[in-house]
Amino acid sequence: MIKSELKRKIKVLAFIWSMGNGGAQQVLVNNLRFFQNDPDIDFKLICFNGPSTNSKYDEIIRKENLKVRYLNYPRSIIRIPVIRYPFNKLVELRTWIKVIKEEKPDIVHVHISQLLTTTALPMQICKVPIRFDTLHSNPYRYTGTELELIKHAFHKQGVIPICLNQKQATDACDHYKIDKYEILHNGFDFRKIRDGIVSKSEARKRLKLNADDLVLAGVGRLDPVKNYELMIDVFAEVCKKRKDSKLIIAGAGDQEIYKRRAVQYGIGDKVLFVGQISNVCDVYCAADALLMTSHSEASPLTLVEAQICGTDCIISSGVPDESVITDKVIKMKKGATPVEWADALLNGHDKVKPLLTESDYDLENTNKQLKDLYLKYWKNYEG
Repeated sequence: MIKSELKRKIKVLAFIWSMGNGGAQQVLVNNLRFFQNDPDIDFKLICFNGPSTNSKYDEIIRKENLKVRYLNYPRSIIRIPVIRYPFNKLVELRTWIKVIKEEKPDIVHVHISQLLTTTALPMQICKVPIRFDTLHSNPYRYTGTELELIKHAFHKQGVIPICLNQKQATDACDHYKIDKYEILHNGFDFRKIRDGIVSKSEARKRLKLNADDLVLAGVGRLDPVKNYELMIDVFAEVCKKRKDSKLIIAGAGDQEIYKRRAVQYGIGDKVLFVGQISNVCDVYCAADALLMTSHSEASPLTLVEAQICGTDCIISSGVPDESVITDKVIKMKKGATPVEWADALLNGHDKVKPLLTESDYDLENTNKQLKDLYLKYWKNYEG
């Protein structure tokens, strides 16, 4: 770690839209804990929305009294639908300017690039010395006006992109036309994950699964990018070969479209939706394999967690190789059919060679790297 020798604490504000149940939110909770008593960094999170009763991270923030300021989603008094949107955007801009002027940060660290569309200009107006954005998702998801505003933030408004791995950095260079960036992996508390590991029989007992079933798992929010349609298609193929198969899906979101798809295949009773659960290690430990059928992933927490639990994993071409840290992962080619997925699962394919190790994702290491990043840029700024 870089030796600090600071005259005073550096004030860092992290910005996020909401503390829903996602990977960026987990990263921020880890950061809040790490910097809580740090001698050099005064770290505070600004959340544009208010706390949610459905978010485990908002509950953690409340219980642990972490340093978070909720803005409770200020909106325009205009209620006419046709013209409300631009007025709400104006309120957002003014709110961020007000917050920055009140907090007087040395560094602002935005999480999720879409938020740059209403924070980059306030950071520029308020002359924030150092500005970061952690991408968290596939750069190609942004198009049109959003894309142009994000590119403007990187090229003209002094925002430094932080990528989660080299694959994301390569995509960002192509899509945003940048040539400067930092790379910082998501961090994991591996000790906590291991503390949650139980035997397969115990995990299945907890989830009311039969000991002899072939159990597949999907973990993550029920979002179109996760491509659960393909997962159910794959499972339907597996069921043709193994009648004793079960698919357990753990994640928040609307289940109905996926339940209907399973029913159409005649496997509705074999697909179990358990929603957002507190101990996802039970799902990993119960499963014979984790399926990750996502169209794209930036740095999937789920895949690393499953590997630590010793679970075999089959992933799509949209998942970066840098998330592979064991010899338990099969990667499907782009456009692979459900039949090919099922064959890989039942008969085995060549495994991906790990590019990184557990230490590259260790929470203590990544938090120290983040602190070093803040210190490096602050020292360069001070000259």
